[in-house]
Amino acid sequence: MKRLFLFSLLLSLLTSSLHATVVLPEVDEDYFRSPVDIPIYLSGTFGEPRSTHFHTGIDIKTEGVEGKKIYAVADGYISRVSVSPYGYGNALYITHRNGMVSVYAHLQKFSSEVQEWTKQQQHILTSFAVNLTNLDPNLFPVKKGDIIAISGNSGGSGGPHLHFELRDSQEHPVNPLLYGFKDWLTDYAKPSIYNVFFYSLGEEKQFTASKKIKPTMISSGNYTISNTVRVNSKNLGIGIHTIDLFTNSNNKNGVYAIKLFDNDELIFHYQVDILSFDFTKHVYSHCDYWQKKNHNNTVHKCYVEKGNQLPTYPMKLDNAGILLDSNDEHKFRIEVSDFHGNTSKTTFEVAYDSSATFFQAKPAEYTSLFSAEERNYYRTDNIQIDFAENVFFDDLCFQYHERPHNMLGPYFDIHNSQIPVSKYFDISLRYNKIDSAYLDKYLIAYYDYQNQKQSIGGKIREGFIHGKTRALGTYFIDIDTIAPKVTPLNISDGKTMTSHKLIQFKVVDEFSGIDEYNAFVNGHWVVLSYDAKRDLMSYFIDEYTVKGENKLEILVADERENISYQAYTFNY
Repeated sequence: MKRLFLFSLLLSLLTSSLHATVVLPEVDEDYFRSPVDIPIYLSGTFGEPRSTHFHTGIDIKTEGVEGKKIYAVADGYISRVSVSPYGYGNALYITHRNGMVSVYAHLQKFSSEVQEWTKQQQHILTSFAVNLTNLDPNLFPVKKGDIIAISGNSGGSGGPHLHFELRDSQEHPVNPLLYGFKDWLTDYAKPSIYNVFFYSLGEEKQFTASKKIKPTMISSGNYTISNTVRVNSKNLGIGIHTIDLFTNSNNKNGVYAIKLFDNDELIFHYQVDILSFDFTKHVYSHCDYWQKKNHNNTVHKCYVEKGNQLPTYPMKLDNAGILLDSNDEHKFRIEVSDFHGNTSKTTFEVAYDSSATFFQAKPAEYTSLFSAEERNYYRTDNIQIDFAENVFFDDLCFQYHERPHNMLGPYFDIHNSQIPVSKYFDISLRYNKIDSAYLDKYLIAYYDYQNQKQSIGGKIREGFIHGKTRALGTYFIDIDTIAPKVTPLNISDGKTMTSHKLIQFKVVDEFSGIDEYNAFVNGHWVVLSYDAKRDLMSYFIDEYTVKGENKLEILVADERENISYQAYTFNY
């Protein structure tokens, strides 16, 4: 007898895109099939916090290789085809009869019919990267079990696998394990708990470092901190450094749910059933940003900052944290679960003690107090910054300094890179002296959290260079006059290429980044595929190459329009 996957859980959401209440879609238990014909093992779970986003699908292992057949999980039609050097790489989207959408990413190639049509569109648009949306339902109808693609490692993939998603009719990613995929997995492994983090959330919070304590494991899945933690803050935040493991797998995955209890009362609940692309960057707020960026540690904050609008909290504890207004001990318990119900927990006691030295604030001067919910401006003779509403996740004691740099202008220390922001803000830097012959080569640069120089580009107007960015830190004016470096890997002028299927180049730009790339064979524009993670560009020899002598031209430009041009004759 069929049973209905009915999820009556209503997620109360304070988000503009998900409105007030969302009901997860309902489907028959056998509505979907597996997208692969091999046993399913996961290297990534739904809602897993990554360094810049929440993972919106599941990563299915493909036995460490490319070339596995990928199947449509239900009847429908291909509604979108995307090709990109970044992100999802080669990706297909299928809209199903129930309105849900399935997504298949990091593919090596599409089915032959879709592959040929995509190539035609690339030629029409003269672009390798294409995002072909709103396709006619009659163009590529599919049946459940049809082979739609071959697995690969394209885009931002870190190795061969299939990134698979399910989305509701509003394109909100939902957890595939809610829709039968759980039944194809074996998992008896409990999540691991590494550290409990403590945060002072009083007025001094921006000048107080977090503290961590490693609990002792007393049995499988049971941890404890034996001594009472005495803190000198009446506003306490708690975080948990935890990961999940699957049976027969070494991959460190994200957990499904976290619950925090204070004296057996549930005060915080996090659970990843549904996400919104509008707020995926809010991973910066949910997790300890600095721990994730610097140590790749996933520390879930068990409280919600005012700018955090994630739809993952059936119960919230706001950024005022836990109020410790007496010397009474609070008995805390954190329960961490995976989707199969394997649960680990840690217990500990906390008491407020005004004489304790657990948190040690380092008072610092600041320039302005910015409200997270309001628009904030900062102006000097040399800089103009416009922070829109909700750029910050919390109120900010904003710090700013200018330091000598070079003839173009000073260093601008815009707070520091330890504080994340949720979206882009406007920045304008006054330049001191520039060469009018290179106006289009000047740009705004900054040092990222790894102290690597990055460019945000920018345009010159009225004595300033204007740009947009999504990071605090040290900014300055710089110039890029160096074209990308293009190195041929398997071709030289006059070479015979009859034994080759493709011609490849290594392409590197050291500063502003690759912006445009084109190839021509005998005067015809041809598809030049780009694998950004490997700095690799490839021309797959096609009908534009003729028997005898051919001419191949390669043009690669960076964001500041520095151009590399190379031409080769080859025989085929």
